[in-house]
Amino acid sequence: MAVIREMTTTAFRLKDEMLGRVYVYRAGEALAAAWQRAGKRQRRPGTGAQLPFRSLVTALRIHASDFVVMQRRINDGDCWIIARRPLDMEWLHGLLQVWEMTVLGDETPGRVSRYLADLHESSLELASLVERRAGRPPRISGAWVWEVARWEMAKRLAARPLEVEGRTIPLRLDSEARLLTWDTIVPNDETVPGRAMHVIDSRIMTLPGVEAPILGLSSRLSRLTDRWFRPHHVWVDLGREAPVLQAEVAMCKRGETWQAEWREHAVSLLKKVSLAPLPELGDRPSSTGPVRAPYSRPQSTLSVGKGVGPWFHEAVARHAYGCLESGVSPIVLERVGKRRFPTRDRLAKRHPVGWRVLDKTESPQVRLCLLYATDAMRHRLLQRLSALLLQQTPGAQPLQVLERLHSLDDGQWCRLGPLEIVFLSPRGAPEQLLKATEPAGLSAWLDGWWSSLISEADTPMAFLVETPGASERDGIAASEDPKPLLRTLLAKRGAVSQFIAADSLSKAGPHGKGRSSGEDHAGHHALIDLLRSAGCFLRAFPAHGVDVGTLLVGIHTLAVSPGKQARAGYRTNLVACVAGTTEAYGYLPKGGWEVLGKATAGYMLSEPWPDKATAAASIRRAVEQLRVRHPGAGMVLFFDAVGNRRLFSCLADVGNGHPDPWMVEGNTAVVRVRSAFEELPRVAGQGSWQEQTLPATSSAFRPMTITDSEGQGATYLVSGSAVQERNQSARKMSRFTATGAALAEDWHSLGVTEFWVMGTGAHEADAILGESLALCRGAPTWPRTLRWPAPLHLARAVVDDHPARSS
Repeated sequence: MAVIREMTTTAFRLKDEMLGRVYVYRAGEALAAAWQRAGKRQRRPGTGAQLPFRSLVTALRIHASDFVVMQRRINDGDCWIIARRPLDMEWLHGLLQVWEMTVLGDETPGRVSRYLADLHESSLELASLVERRAGRPPRISGAWVWEVARWEMAKRLAARPLEVEGRTIPLRLDSEARLLTWDTIVPNDETVPGRAMHVIDSRIMTLPGVEAPILGLSSRLSRLTDRWFRPHHVWVDLGREAPVLQAEVAMCKRGETWQAEWREHAVSLLKKVSLAPLPELGDRPSSTGPVRAPYSRPQSTLSVGKGVGPWFHEAVARHAYGCLESGVSPIVLERVGKRRFPTRDRLAKRHPVGWRVLDKTESPQVRLCLLYATDAMRHRLLQRLSALLLQQTPGAQPLQVLERLHSLDDGQWCRLGPLEIVFLSPRGAPEQLLKATEPAGLSAWLDGWWSSLISEADTPMAFLVETPGASERDGIAASEDPKPLLRTLLAKRGAVSQFIAADSLSKAGPHGKGRSSGEDHAGHHALIDLLRSAGCFLRAFPAHGVDVGTLLVGIHTLAVSPGKQARAGYRTNLVACVAGTTEAYGYLPKGGWEVLGKATAGYMLSEPWPDKATAAASIRRAVEQLRVRHPGAGMVLFFDAVGNRRLFSCLADVGNGHPDPWMVEGNTAVVRVRSAFEELPRVAGQGSWQEQTLPATSSAFRPMTITDSEGQGATYLVSGSAVQERNQSARKMSRFTATGAALAEDWHSLGVTEFWVMGTGAHEADAILGESLALCRGAPTWPRTLRWPAPLHLARAVVDDHPARSS
């Protein structure tokens, strides 16, 4: 097998002249005053004076078939409208009048439209708003600048058909600058449920060490439904000359029936200005009709699996390479020498997988409680637990383990390896676990049997709980959903929890679906996640590039939107792992650093920080407390880029490239980690552009760097997944030629994680990079790889488990 030294991607450096020109419309004093008066008149108590102009923007984009935004700033000056094409003032005047009557509710128009003559047009080159920096990513004066460039690139790509496996596939632009294979649906059989359409998202991104803005293309599969069920949005065909409209819809009850209705004013505007014949929603959407609705939650039994596959990514990359101007510089990844990271065999020898055999005098690491409602779930959990114990306990006697587990009665504790195990199904379990319930009743039910679990030893408790399946949960209100309620109630009692639904057992769908290997993957993952929550790990955190005892700290931040179950703010979480050991700690704002199991339970009861300053201060305080607790210990801080750059500007691409002074105090290294696929190059092919089409179909673990970067660049870890290894059909074809079981398989693409070493402490940069890669190479809870370094993976997982996230 040939060694892969280079990989092409769907990302391309852009030259200044490719960014295009914009037309800027500034409001004079009269128009600006009229707009402000309209906003104050429209304002509801407790809200700002912002007018609902989103529908105006959508209608303008459809009319212009191009980019339009409103209410933006250029060099500290207000702009009313920015567009890539000159606007038709007569048409804009008519549209404003319709908007005033339809959206603002005016009986007669003119509140804003009569001042339209006070609108002043100018134009400028977009490149003048991009600040180029030597050896660093560019800066822009507003996010809309990249939106303009994105539309420019999308228009170029839509001008030519896409070539895939000898097929010519036209591309349609939608109102959000996405490219759709509108006329080519897979499979080519109208009787098949869940047919799918390819969607190509374009975005402009920046990367460390690359001076130019970068066009990134990422493709996905949108599976289309033939019935109205919780739709979020639909695509509407307005004719070949206009972009496909993306509009929101909602289900409304009219009499005794539910009907799909338009949810946004843009549709009403488009109808009244007679821009194009707008189709009605009708009784049912269609995968080939003018109104198409993607599944909001695709079923597991659809005839088309998830993912477009590597052949499509390679086709998109070559399509873009041909459509863009000659001399465009694509992003190519080249292999990093093996000296920087450990091989799988070497890591396994230094840190073997498997629980440490405990002496009988030692307390168990975790008290594992399996709380079930049905006999089928008890049998399922018994099988998965038996398999896990036999695989991961050195020297285990299979017959003895199986005999002890299978002879267990409910309520009887059994000590096996580091675990103390009990099965529980208290009276009333089916009603409390599988149906809508009230918090007070559920708490009283727990109190009725909780005392039987209390022990004198302060051993962490972990619950694996049976919950209703997806179809049953659809009919349960969030306030009565037993899953988030139980997680909160158990956390108040100091226990961590994970959940498993009966319908999560792997089942074969149409054509065998390609997924039913007979293994209970959901059950296995639920057990592993539970042990991770409790801080019970199968292997030590590697000390590859650092000394044993070094603190490896994962720092994750999530911006929280206001909702029924959570207030707006920022959720932060820190997990510290000790290199060379299985010790891990979590941070509680009101309790400081605790062992991970206790910290995880406490975190389930936490509220988000109200603002950026408070959230940033909490992270700094946690790091400083850790330094006091472990004086003289080395430390590596792993920051999740996407969330933490909101709090610390130095972590953004547009920053100065240097961490804040408090981050690097003492012997502390700083690594920024990013794995958001929309912000990173998507791997497409193997070898060079001059060679024949050869998709990058697999890669177990491959660190790479960008060729020809102008400054200090990052390292990119390219890795596959278990699903990718299992489903081989994606390596042979695209969705357009796949049939039967191959079409039904899920096709995962190669993942990419970016590591940017911003500070090294007392170590060499290669040593810190090697440690970062080792923490991905050896997962602490299963014998595979991770997309994130283990400490950051653990910190993210705790945030994702929060009841406000799972409800």
